[in-house]
This record gives sequence, C-alpha cells and structure tokens, in this order.
Amino acid sequence: MIEDNLYYSKKLTTNYPMISSYPFHANLLSIISNTDEYLSWFYNYYIQLEIPPIGHWLGTRLDFYTPLLWKSCPWIYYQRISRDLLAKKWKSICEFIIDSIDLGYYAYFNIDRFYISEYDSSHKEHRVHDIFVFGYNLKNKTFNIADNFRDNKYYYANASFDEIMESYLNVDDNWLFGVELIKFRKKGEYKFDISIVKDFLVDFLESKNTKERYRLPSEQVAISEGMKNAYINNSNLHAGGWKFGRDIYNVLREYIGLIDNKNNDVDLRSFHVLKEHKVVMLGRLKYLYDNQYISNIERIYSNYEDVKEWTIILLNLMIKYSICGNENILERATKLLYDIEMVEYNVLSEVLNQIIKG
Repeated sequence: MIEDNLYYSKKLTTNYPMISSYPFHANLLSIISNTDEYLSWFYNYYIQLEIPPIGHWLGTRLDFYTPLLWKSCPWIYYQRISRDLLAKKWKSICEFIIDSIDLGYYAYFNIDRFYISEYDSSHKEHRVHDIFVFGYNLKNKTFNIADNFRDNKYYYANASFDEIMESYLNVDDNWLFGVELIKFRKKGEYKFDISIVKDFLVDFLESKNTKERYRLPSEQVAISEGMKNAYINNSNLHAGGWKFGRDIYNVLREYIGLIDNKNNDVDLRSFHVLKEHKVVMLGRLKYLYDNQYISNIERIYSNYEDVKEWTIILLNLMIKYSICGNENILERATKLLYDIEMVEYNVLSEVLNQIIKG
C-alpha cells in the first residue's frame, strides 16, 4: 500500500466536538457530528455525571456517565483488532493504519506518549496513553492525530510515521487490547426516547447510581496497572464511594477545601467537564422545546444560561488560583458551586415536571 503512490494523502472527516475534556468522548463525537442527526442520540445521553471519592487513584475526575458508549452508538461501525493478528498480517502499524483509513476506518490505540513530539515537552515521560488517527500523508510521512496534547486542550495535529511506530512498539500496558477501528455509518438511525431523558434527570436530581440500571456482568472496558487513568471492570469501577448527579458538587467542594495553599497544582479537568455539561444541557433544553417535549422555555433557558456562565467563572477562578494561590479565590469558588447546584436543581426539576406531565 505505502509504495502505491508516494504523494497520496487521505484525511477522514472530523468536526470539533461539543465535548472535548476527555479524548474518549471527543474522538467519538468528532466522527458522528458529520451529521446533525446524531443529536437525537447525543441528547438522550450525556446527562448524568459521576465522580470518584477524594483519594481515588483516578483523581478528582468528574465525567459524564455514558453506558456502552462506543458499542451502542448508531452512527459508527466498531471493531477491535488484536496486536498479534495485526503483526501477523501487516508489516507495520503504519501500513495497517493506512489500509484502515483507505477503507474509511479511524484508528484508536495505545501508545507511549514519550515518543510523540506534539505532547507537552515539560511532562516528557514514558506513559501509556490512547491516540486517535484519522488521516495520513505519504509525501510528508505523517499521520493526522487527535488528543488533549497540551494544557488539557483537545486538538488536531500531526505525527511522523516514525513517531507512531516507536510509540506503538514501546507500549508495555495495552489496556485497549489492540487497535480499535471506527467507521462512520452514514445511514445510522435513532429515535429519541423522552423516557430515557426522564430517567437520567431523576437519577441526576436524586443522586442515584445510574450504573445499577445498566450493569452488564460481561462488560469489560479496560484494566491498567501502569496507567492510573484507565478504566477497570465495570462491576468494581463504581464501588466504594462514587457519587452521581447532584452529589458531585459535594465532592468538588470537598476537593477545593483540601487544596493546599503551598501547592497550587489544581486538577482543572472536573471544572472543564462541569462547564461542558451545562453547554450540552442548554442544547438539550432547546432540542426538547423544538420537539415539543417542554414549553415556556424562556425563563428556564435564561436561568440555565446563568448556570452555564457561572461554571465558566468557576473554571476561570480555579485557573487563576493555580497561578496566584490566593485563598480568597477558593472561598468564592465554593460559594459559586452552591449557587450552581441550587439554580440547576430548580431548573431541571421544572423540566422534569413538564416531561412527566407530557
């Protein structure tokens, strides 16, 4: 394949995703946002939030709770190829990626980020990570890649064939169990189900463990000993103090209260996710109104816009604290979290009541 046309390049379509805090979500949404029809599925999910307890090895990692995300999405074809099968049938990972992209498949796999120059050089260390590849250029011998490379920002970049080869071969903890291939399904179909939104809103407002409804004994996501931000068997992932829905605010306030003023190293990921959650919820409110699931949206939407703006202010406060270490900022942030929680609870309770009444 590589010798066929030394000047050939191909790049699969990507659109910057609505959620970009974690590449696991961003990569999928980059693919399926090729069509606006994905919004019916997207707004049915991405409602519930989850966070581990303080001291957990995942860190203070707020995230969307999205059951069976890749396997249930109607706008992708999904498969996984093991590394040993790949090595038996292809000369290199580069050749395999090129063949896959030629067939319309995006590639997602583990690498050692030490060998990829796009990653933040100030954190140069051997670390297993996941990377998303969606194009190549034979003349420049580069791949189009995506990840949160620097400053926790998701963006598209390039890596040389040699970088990808080295980073792939030097992985000692293959927690994705091979190379995942994802192809956009042009004729995907999904019918929006308002009862799913209702159930998720109830769980969010009442801080219920949504996992109990979606538990599958055979559902294995990934296990990592060497990389502590991987996923583990779902039967254990949410055991031991995980919080859902409104309870995540208690954990965030606890986290802020434990920040040491002598160490301004703040984990900003959760505050990015919180902001994105409000942006998505605003889009969902408009979707519900446009499709006549709720009415009288003006006040609801305006109040929730305030919630979104407060999460932006909160994020900026935490960034500012990480720079200057002023403890008064933490007091303001804690108060703001109470305001966000209270107004959000009132708005979403009203939305839920409208849905229930039909």
